[in-house]
Amino acid sequence: MRLFLMMHIPVQHSEVVHIKTIDDANFSLDLYACKRSYKSSKASQLNSIFNDQIAVFEIPINKYKFNNLVMAPVGSDEISADANLYFNTMFFDSSFIATTGVIDNKDLVNAKRPRKKRIGIDKNGRLTSFSENQNSNYNDVLQEPISFTQKSKGKINIRTLNYRQFISIKDGKLLFITGFNNSLISWMDIKALMPQLGLTSIIALDGGASVEYAFDGKANDFYFSSIPLRHLWFRLNSPYYIEATYAD
Repeated sequence: MRLFLMMHIPVQHSEVVHIKTIDDANFSLDLYACKRSYKSSKASQLNSIFNDQIAVFEIPINKYKFNNLVMAPVGSDEISADANLYFNTMFFDSSFIATTGVIDNKDLVNAKRPRKKRIGIDKNGRLTSFSENQNSNYNDVLQEPISFTQKSKGKINIRTLNYRQFISIKDGKLLFITGFNNSLISWMDIKALMPQLGLTSIIALDGGASVEYAFDGKANDFYFSSIPLRHLWFRLNSPYYIEATYAD
């Protein structure tokens, strides 16, 4: 109910405060509390009832081998039972075709080539980010269409609350940023967070009903899906995922 009430009201201002760090042998998780304000006092009062938190998973890329998945109904891939982490990625239309983006040398899902920053997997199974025309060294390239800088204003729809996920790569680490558990977040929250993380740019992955992620650590496991019993809601499932297993 809250999602439907707030998804059309943009956040005017946001501050984020670090709460705690959870260290695992293979990744770390930092949690941040969101403090927001709206032009509408009623919206501000309603939002104050909730305790939304941002989760920042920090994953050392060299500890994992990554793989792109194109699942049904576009492809035939499945999330491996051995996967230690996975999350969904590209935006898609009602026919499940990626709205913008290409996976090269595996399954061509869309001929459009986005001009902004993207993520790709090199021949050694390492995740990296790159710009247009820099994909010759990557065997399996996921071209994400939407990237932001800390100065980006963002359209109204991304400044509202929803289930959202973002990624960036810094100092050899993947930063996966999302709402923790059932938390709703806004681009304004992420914009306020970026200076604390030392980020100048970030890539937006598909959000809303598509959000699903899992991180399996040595001592901590984290899983979230914005759709309960996702396997029963085929028309809302994303075909496009990234998975990773320990490189060992």
